[in-house]
Amino acid sequence: MRQLSTRALTDLEWWCGLATSRDVGRALWQHPVCGELTTDACGYGWGGLLGRLVPARGFFSRVDQAARINVQEMRAMLYTLQSFPHLRGPGVIRFRLDSMVSVHVLNSMRSRSPALMDVVRDLHAELHRRHLRAEGYWLSTVANAHADRLSRDRDSSDWGLRRSVFLVLHSRWGPLTIDRFATVLNTHLPRFNCAVANPDAEAVDAYKQHWGGPEHNYTNPPLSQAESAMSKVAADGTSAVLVLPVWPAQRWWWRITRLAQAAVILPDRAPLFTHGEYAGPGLSPRWQTAAFYVAPPTTPSTVSAGENMLIWESWPPSARPAPAPRPRG
Repeated sequence: MRQLSTRALTDLEWWCGLATSRDVGRALWQHPVCGELTTDACGYGWGGLLGRLVPARGFFSRVDQAARINVQEMRAMLYTLQSFPHLRGPGVIRFRLDSMVSVHVLNSMRSRSPALMDVVRDLHAELHRRHLRAEGYWLSTVANAHADRLSRDRDSSDWGLRRSVFLVLHSRWGPLTIDRFATVLNTHLPRFNCAVANPDAEAVDAYKQHWGGPEHNYTNPPLSQAESAMSKVAADGTSAVLVLPVWPAQRWWWRITRLAQAAVILPDRAPLFTHGEYAGPGLSPRWQTAAFYVAPPTTPSTVSAGENMLIWESWPPSARPAPAPRPRG
């Protein structure tokens, strides 16, 4: 007697439920259109648009980068849909695609490729949870220029701190609650903000969120936003750990050294950062990097010897117990 796999049992359950499925009879019963998504993919990234206007984009993981382009195209559809959690039914999501293969697979929800069917099942499950069904429409590559450009955006600012280094900071000055500048691939915390819509992001554009209250923020902003991130921490009167370049010539350097209670120069003996395009260790930036601990004015600091006195600690700083957050994925 042969035992069925979990995937086979799931497929069998789906077939048994066709009699009452919302996917049956769709030619007779027209549902309202809940949204329109335009998507595209390249070898290392994906991009999408909601209503031909609101962008979503990201890099593929190493596994996705090794997949065939048809699988990447289906992944781009799934990730774009996951980037807009407010899209819910009952109704229809229209996908605009420049791949005839993707249009056929989406409309039929079947393929001879096992790798492609894995993504189709994930997409079908996401649609089912939201009481949606999908319809695919073809458009020319020229007409899909915006989504194509998003998928090829290399985003030179997408640097993430190596997890082992982050965990040291989390143990010393944590527990940290939210990652303010991250993507679904490089976030160190379950809750994160992103610059452009990403799957599972709590919000887009960290500067539009309030950082105060019970939050203990982890901020590793792009180099060009170092001053803006520090100003946001000061304006919201919150606690935070900021990862910033060592740049004494900048006017914000004087301010952060008076705002923070403790700081440490991060090690540069090994790759310190990862870059999204490579989905792993890449070329580290050439500048020296420091981490600063900032406590709100009303909270007594546990690491400061006196008010407004910055303490430079050695690496690794003396750790105090803090539960390590589980990495995503």
